[in-house]
Amino acid sequence: MDARLTPNDFLFPPGRPEQFRWTRKAREDLGPRFARRGIQLDDLRTSEDIENAIAKVIVFEYNALTPEQRTDSALVQEIYDLQFVAYPLHGFPPRPLAERRARQHQAMQWVLDLPAADRPPRPVEPPMEVLGGIWRALQRLWSTR
Repeated sequence: MDARLTPNDFLFPPGRPEQFRWTRKAREDLGPRFARRGIQLDDLRTSEDIENAIAKVIVFEYNALTPEQRTDSALVQEIYDLQFVAYPLHGFPPRPLAERRARQHQAMQWVLDLPAADRPPRPVEPPMEVLGGIWRALQRLWSTR
């Protein structure tokens, strides 16, 4: 992806995540990349479809690199920049690609710097239990008024 382009150059901001439209630039730049993986842009109907397709293309392109190419951080970064395409679907504000890369790097560095003891594995609660806990907390707040 060209360093001057932002994710907003590929998707028009939707009213709702299901109502996105690809730009002409996306069709020119991303269409062939997705097609090499057997994915047509017009077949992507939801934000989840887009994110799944992006993940497949990233894995496909990274696995196609030679061992020497994998050491080229600029080339690898260009592949991983594809994940920024879905940002408008989540309401992230427009930012230059360099700033997005820096923020992502900073977040990953923060996670990697955490001591392992601060990140003990824990079981994932079923979503309905989490929602039930939120509902009970809201009920307590409403009943105290």
